[in-house]
Amino acid sequence: MSLSVDVVEPILLARGYQEKNRTKKKVAYQNGTDLPLYLNLQSKGGTSVLVAHPHSGAQDLHIDGVEVGAKYFHSSNMGLFPKHMHTGATPIPYGVGLTFDSSAALSRCLAWLEQDVKAEGDLIQLQSSAKAAPDEQALSTEGVAGQDASHVPGHDLGMGSSAVAIAPGQDASILTTRRVGHDRFRQALEQYWDGACAISGVSHAALLRASHIKPWAASAPEEKTSVFNGLLLAAQWDAAFDCGLITLDAQGEVVLSPQLRVADAALLGIEAGMRLRKRLEPQHLPYLAYHRQYVFLEGDAVDGRV
Repeated sequence: MSLSVDVVEPILLARGYQEKNRTKKKVAYQNGTDLPLYLNLQSKGGTSVLVAHPHSGAQDLHIDGVEVGAKYFHSSNMGLFPKHMHTGATPIPYGVGLTFDSSAALSRCLAWLEQDVKAEGDLIQLQSSAKAAPDEQALSTEGVAGQDASHVPGHDLGMGSSAVAIAPGQDASILTTRRVGHDRFRQALEQYWDGACAISGVSHAALLRASHIKPWAASAPEEKTSVFNGLLLAAQWDAAFDCGLITLDAQGEVVLSPQLRVADAALLGIEAGMRLRKRLEPQHLPYLAYHRQYVFLEGDAVDGRV
């Protein structure tokens, strides 16, 4: 038996959630500065009784007793959530539907959301292939928005020799960090690029990543959240740009690394000479110059590139 609205709402209030907006169908709640969520007053049998913010990472939750909706939950009554195109002619707010089989499962889920640990990818990734800029460390926190955090061996995370060995196929809890302000960074990029990939025009939100031009680890605090230090990119473009297999020239034209096989690029829909959908502003240029100098892989052509 799944938890009903009448059970869930008192638990939210007891945890300090404040009501932000109420309609006949949905109630927006927020705990401090955490992302808002919605209580679904139309929930039947407890299904999708809560709807989490789509940038919360809830779609990747794996908590006993918590069922995550297989598809995004859509409702015009969720005005605090971002919108994307769905089945209608205009964008509609969307989120992640959550169903709970017990109060304990609900509490565990809320605790996870309140920690603000998101699947925005802002965790740990080893940039072994990128060129190191002066005075930079090889370990970078530059990640891929919307994807799971990369899991690296315990010694790479500073866990030391006392770390407990875990059999393959088991879940492991690790300590990590999050980037303060990254959600606002993504939202700014979505607005700047009209909710679509800056190059390909792909507009499905789940396929888009908030990509830094100059990596987070190399950026000054004011650069880390600058909309001019970012591109909204479809996943394959983000991956290629992030690891230096492509870059952009000063006119916004795509340049392929000699280390990227033309056949592989073509399979991904990536071609040299493609351009950004908008004209670059002067503020973009220093960040792109950094990317070309320190991230872009010039090197020798790989075997079979052409």
